[in-house]
Amino acid sequence: MRLVTILLVFLTHITQAQANAFQQFEEGGEIGLRNSQGVVVIPARYEALGWSDHSFSLITTVTGYKLDGKWGLINTSNQRITPPEYDGLVPADSRHILAVKQSPVTFRIKTGCLSANGKIIIPFDYTGIKLHGLRAITYSLDKDNQLKYGLIDLENNTILPALYQNIYPLGSLRYAVQNTSGKTALFTENGKAITSFVIDSIGPLQNDRAVYYQDGRQGLINRDGTMIKDAIYREIKSENYNWYGRLSDEWMVLSSSNTIAKRLAGDSLVGLSDGRFKLVTTHGTELLDEQLNPVTTKRFNSISGFSNGMAVFSDGDKKGIIRSNGTIVLPAAYHEVAIGSTHLFVAENFSGTLKWSLYNSTGQRVTKKNYAQIGELNEHLFWVTENGYQGAINKLGDEQIACVFDSLLETKGSLVVVKFRGQYGIISEKEEWIVTPQRNPIRLITSDRFLENSGNLITLKTLGGTILYFTTNKIEVEQEKLTEHLSDGGKWIINMNGQIISRELPPSEQTELVWPATEGYRMIKRNGRYGFIDNQARLMIPNRYEEAKPFNEGLAPIKIRNKWGFINHDDKIVVQPVYESVSSFEAGYCRVKLNGKYGLINKTGEQVLPTRYDELTVLPGGRILLKSDGSFGLSSPHGDVLLFPKYDVVTDLNNGFVIVAQQGKYGLVDLKGLTTIPLMYDYLFFNPAAGTYVGLVKKSWEEIK
Repeated sequence: MRLVTILLVFLTHITQAQANAFQQFEEGGEIGLRNSQGVVVIPARYEALGWSDHSFSLITTVTGYKLDGKWGLINTSNQRITPPEYDGLVPADSRHILAVKQSPVTFRIKTGCLSANGKIIIPFDYTGIKLHGLRAITYSLDKDNQLKYGLIDLENNTILPALYQNIYPLGSLRYAVQNTSGKTALFTENGKAITSFVIDSIGPLQNDRAVYYQDGRQGLINRDGTMIKDAIYREIKSENYNWYGRLSDEWMVLSSSNTIAKRLAGDSLVGLSDGRFKLVTTHGTELLDEQLNPVTTKRFNSISGFSNGMAVFSDGDKKGIIRSNGTIVLPAAYHEVAIGSTHLFVAENFSGTLKWSLYNSTGQRVTKKNYAQIGELNEHLFWVTENGYQGAINKLGDEQIACVFDSLLETKGSLVVVKFRGQYGIISEKEEWIVTPQRNPIRLITSDRFLENSGNLITLKTLGGTILYFTTNKIEVEQEKLTEHLSDGGKWIINMNGQIISRELPPSEQTELVWPATEGYRMIKRNGRYGFIDNQARLMIPNRYEEAKPFNEGLAPIKIRNKWGFINHDDKIVVQPVYESVSSFEAGYCRVKLNGKYGLINKTGEQVLPTRYDELTVLPGGRILLKSDGSFGLSSPHGDVLLFPKYDVVTDLNNGFVIVAQQGKYGLVDLKGLTTIPLMYDYLFFNPAAGTYVGLVKKSWEEIK
């Protein structure tokens, strides 16, 4: 068989070299063939030369020709070997051609195999044929219109009947045969089963060995069917004639004292929400609870994060919805699904077009028809699009607002701002016009007030059309009040009746910038210098500083002679200006920079953490992450060093423990720096719902003997 394979490869090279010695040409819209000397060997009389897959090659001296829409065989001496009677011809190997033609009885396309001299060596009894050496894999439709595979020799003798779901060659005279239950066995070229049907699939043979797959794991089998290594590996590879396997990574559930409570094998372990995790393994994604126990025995292709106690999952190319307790709300039968605040949105594919429908939270469909688009409009209505127009349906799926509007823009209470035939108006949820369509855009701000925009003019109106206020200045809406920003820098507050209820005076004409008020002081920039005014624009701290920052905790950063310090509300210097940069005070402490290094001071200016660190970061729990020479440590909010900077990673858990890492290995220490989980894991995280820690141990490649 090895000699046959070498001979076939050799012949392939010869026929390809022969093909390269010829060149097609066109004449009068028809195709012919010239040899390397330019001599016409096949006159230009054909629609095409070569093969029906648009390639050109020679099988010995034979190629295909197309005439009157049909294909036949012709040689380079211009002799037609077969009449043009086939619907397609393609090379099967260096000696054979696959031919297809329509059955005169069933009108189905059937496939056969021809020799280079046009002889039918495999009759046209099959839907398809794949040649492999001296064998051919055939497939045909059974009575249930399902493809079934068989194996024959090149004289059409049956080796395996066409009863199987799939057959594929592995090399070295071996075939993988899959039964109708989806299980695979190893067969010889003579049709002898040398394993039982217990394997999921088998890879190609390399050096008489192949990887086989079983229950999401990989093992090693030889050409005689002996399982050299059970299917225990995550993956197997071959390098330099040696075989190597890698087990699945292991996730250890640990106590803070490194007691192992559980082991999980998987590629990744990811927290979702609602106290749920997903474990991704070679045979699917599992849903786990907060104790990392399986919620359901089902495995999925993927699971999203949870929203309102539900998550989207996929199974194959379809999607469904599952609850956090493992209950299936919608089976994986849909093209797209989405979770809303109260309902579910489901899309199905109809002839290549997605159509959406509405389901309630128990998985019951409530819409009577499908829509092009759907989404939440407010707490009890959903906008829908049909034929390019928008309307709205209620929670029962009834169409409450007909799909006749250009768009539904916003809602307030029971009112809806709509765009209708290019104009803007307001309707009720009963489709009554409250504000008839008009040219200018409008914006609802309360259940009985709206703003109308006409160029630069903004008008506050009642639903009845009464004008309450108008301006060309910038307007902001906050808590049913309007803030008008005057061109001179002042601000007016207007109520919903159009009355000015507060006036904030503008700063003096020389003021360049004004900041929002903090602690009753507004920072200003005037004549290139910084100072502070009150809300009545009275100068409280003269503008004499090079830079400044707003007040916080009674102190404001100021810069004098390019150095930063702090003043109080009375403009008294509390911290001398000696620093290159400062932050604002938080909880009585401030980060400062001196000579390129960071430290921490209190409100008296005392350095509670010396300026020796490359970086200081205040963490959410108040403790401070220290960085020095690329390593990290930890201090208390008051500057007491808890962990000296010697770690690559420091994660404060705010439970008395800190996850740390050095040289790629993770562990756990307490706030005294004592190690409670050794730095031996490739990753470590805290599971607060269970009060446990999860450590990852990555598995390495090992040689399979």
